[in-house]
Amino acid sequence: MPDKRENVNINYLSRDFSSIKSQLIEHAKRYYPDTFRDFSDAGFGALMLDAVSYIGYVLSFYLDYQTNESFLSTAIEYNNVLKHGEAVGFKYDNIRATYGQVTLYIKVPVNSSNTGPDISYAPKLRAGSTFSSTNGSIFTLLSDVDFSDPNNQVVVATTNASTGVPVDYAIRTYGQVVSGELREATFEIGDFQKFSRVTVEDSNVTEIVSVFDTTGRQYYEVEHLSQNTIYIPVNNNDATTNIQAPTIIKPFIVPRRFVRK
Repeated sequence: MPDKRENVNINYLSRDFSSIKSQLIEHAKRYYPDTFRDFSDAGFGALMLDAVSYIGYVLSFYLDYQTNESFLSTAIEYNNVLKHGEAVGFKYDNIRATYGQVTLYIKVPVNSSNTGPDISYAPKLRAGSTFSSTNGSIFTLLSDVDFSDPNNQVVVATTNASTGVPVDYAIRTYGQVVSGELREATFEIGDFQKFSRVTVEDSNVTEIVSVFDTTGRQYYEVEHLSQNTIYIPVNNNDATTNIQAPTIIKPFIVPRRFVRK
């Protein structure tokens, strides 16, 4: 006699507790009419049906949940969203830095011909210089500031009390700054290790500025380790264009590189 359960029609669309239980009851009535007849709520059969329906409902829920977490558009867990973003090249920086502009003034003496400031006294403020606000916050200069730039604003600062001839000039210029200060960390790497990882213990790091080994070789940050070329700014020595473009971008091969997680 052929087994009537060989071609069981299973409804895979039943996903919630009630629909799963209804399908189980229908299945029992159809394929076990002689062995299972107790469908009362107080019977042991109802307990088994409820238990199986409960397990099926929980499994269905987590299946949907994990499926949603597999896509960036439907993921809701924080870590999963970050991982999906990293897969498409997004880097999340949970430590934010404040960027701004500072106004810088210096006072220089008049030149020998009394026609303007003596530019030989005008310094160049190097990138990495730090400033402190009134509340103690530290800001770092992002790029060099040249006080000898002819585009800077120049005004008379002091004059001779008797003749009115300018004695000193004030030069005003601007610089871009970022909140924070440069710090240095040293790590013992040891023997060669494939894809070695280093953990920076400071939790307030906003950027890795440079990495050097003990022999002075520099390592450059890249988007991924297979990237061996980066573009860096270099000083423009062409006197005809260096005013409009003080630096130019050039490709640079980086055999030593790292990625930041």
